[in-house]
Amino acid sequence: MEKGKKEHKERLKYARKHWAAFIVFKLQVINWVRCEAIRNVTVANYNDRVPDPEDPSVKVVTITETHKTAISHGPATFMVTEIIECLIDTYLQEVRPHLETDNSMDYLFLNSTNGMRLQESNTSANFKKYWQKCGGKGNVTPHFLRHSAATIAREICPER
Repeated sequence: MEKGKKEHKERLKYARKHWAAFIVFKLQVINWVRCEAIRNVTVANYNDRVPDPEDPSVKVVTITETHKTAISHGPATFMVTEIIECLIDTYLQEVRPHLETDNSMDYLFLNSTNGMRLQESNTSANFKKYWQKCGGKGNVTPHFLRHSAATIAREICPER
């Protein structure tokens, strides 16, 4: 095999394994949403994203799957910046088709080893890995980030 083709094949293999995990990490850091909510987002939810009324460059994705706090707080939503949108679109075109199996269903992010929905343990482990690769200190989890964000929001806007 030519050197260029071999390198391309290796890059594609790496992208298949890490692309979704990296996007999920970025979404968790930006949005502070539960792992379950990101794992439950479907391709249809993503395709139905709408511009944020306050900032049309940001899109809002609503997750229609039931989640832990759906009854008390309504459907989960998260924001997608233009960069994240570009990453997800590339993932959908270039990576996800190689991961799909007959049992993949319609979940947006698929496990790179079996083509099924991401597992919570995988998203938590990947979060810790990417947190450290980005220079983050300490044992930070998505749960910790969500609660830190809630505390900051309460301090900034106590009346809500």
